[in-house]
Amino acid sequence: MNKEELKFIQKFNKKSFEDSVIKLTNNIETFAQGSKIIAITSASDCFYETILSYYLAKAYVDNNKKALVIETNYVEPLLQDLLVNLDEQIKDDGNEIIKLNNGIDVVFSKKTKFSAEALHSKTFEDLVKNAEKAYDYIILLVTPLKLNNDLFALNKVVDVSLLVAKKDKTVLADLYQSVEKIKINKSPFLGVTLIK
Repeated sequence: MNKEELKFIQKFNKKSFEDSVIKLTNNIETFAQGSKIIAITSASDCFYETILSYYLAKAYVDNNKKALVIETNYVEPLLQDLLVNLDEQIKDDGNEIIKLNNGIDVVFSKKTKFSAEALHSKTFEDLVKNAEKAYDYIILLVTPLKLNNDLFALNKVVDVSLLVAKKDKTVLADLYQSVEKIKINKSPFLGVTLIK
């Protein structure tokens, strides 16, 4: 986590993320009803989608749903750093799935070393299929599309995907290119979530 990200995490507006999650859960229920496996990525950021993924999982757990976040971003894994900075208690008992005290379960990419090839593998597909039996929602935290095309390796397991954009930070041209890539690769796409 770089200095800018650390500074942001210490001062970020939790209300903005919580408001985005309320709108997002309503949109998932309205426009992607029955979607259980949700891929979250961005055009180029690597950071805001990590925070949004956490808050989305937290919203589901707060509503008595079981949620698992699987970090597939091996290029710049930030989830563990984010959780430490949010003072989350991580119970690492050596298993692949790690439990947080607040009820969210996570799989860190550092534990699994997911690469683009691994996302195509039977091992990864089995992880998601087994998780699907145990969880109400599975959130796949995916590397930004400007860095690689991992999202498209997940097409066979994902119910819906979405892009996260940050007001005054996300470059519109990057966002446009990402949406075009998603269309070309026929990913199940819900839309863009804007963080103010």
